[in-house]
Amino acid sequence: MKEFTEPELLEKAVLEWFKELGYEVAYGPDISPGGSRPERDSYSDVLLLRRLRASLIRINPTLPEEAIDKAIHELVHIVEPTLEKTNRKFHFMLRDGVRVEIDKKGEKVWEIVKLFDYDEPTNNDWLAVNQFTVVEKGKEPRRPDIIIFINGIPLAIIELKVKSFIEAYNKVQNYKNDIPAIFYYNEIILLATEREARIGTFTTPREKFAPWQTVKGQTQKGVKAAIIGIFNKETFLELLRDFIVYEITPKFSKVVAWDYQYDAVKEAMRRTLKAYTS
Repeated sequence: MKEFTEPELLEKAVLEWFKELGYEVAYGPDISPGGSRPERDSYSDVLLLRRLRASLIRINPTLPEEAIDKAIHELVHIVEPTLEKTNRKFHFMLRDGVRVEIDKKGEKVWEIVKLFDYDEPTNNDWLAVNQFTVVEKGKEPRRPDIIIFINGIPLAIIELKVKSFIEAYNKVQNYKNDIPAIFYYNEIILLATEREARIGTFTTPREKFAPWQTVKGQTQKGVKAAIIGIFNKETFLELLRDFIVYEITPKFSKVVAWDYQYDAVKEAMRRTLKAYTS
């Protein structure tokens, strides 16, 4: 197993694995205000709006631009009274699309704007960004190690610490306090050291983050196995749509499946399909 002795080396390796998965990779300062190819107007912006708009047009080819623009407006102005309610509202949009009212031949009609193409993963825009600085008013600037965007929406945060999960977890708690807007849209948190990566959500207690050790049903330990196992395009979309639930009692929590739970459901589905087609 390859050893990493510096955080930068681990970060570089992770980005290379994302390239292997077919992601575009970008350096945060390059796509930020004043960068060589900026994709946002302010450091407070966490949505990459040009990518988002282009993706929604591509995914919803029969819908008019009015529907696309209204869906983007809903995403930008998604804030509810609490971070938890905002996040859950977005998750329903992720799963079911955004319902918007538009004018059609003089009549008001409702349309559904899909945010992601679950049937054809390559029809989405896949981007991994390292060192993406976010600044919110009156708060400390924060710079997560790697953020995963699909269609311009920041869906996952990967925090890398060579030795300590505790340090990585505490960093995420700082992010929640200082840059809550990134968590409006967050679905998965991955904490990684040089040897292992553990999956959870923004509400997962530290002790409940779980190692991900399978790739397409095969046990493979290590950080690379977790990256390939979770973030290959098919699995990641399935996790987002079908393997995240919310629990309200005894307290609010967002739960993502562990690797063995995901694999068990997938195997049951394969057996069911085989029984019906044989």
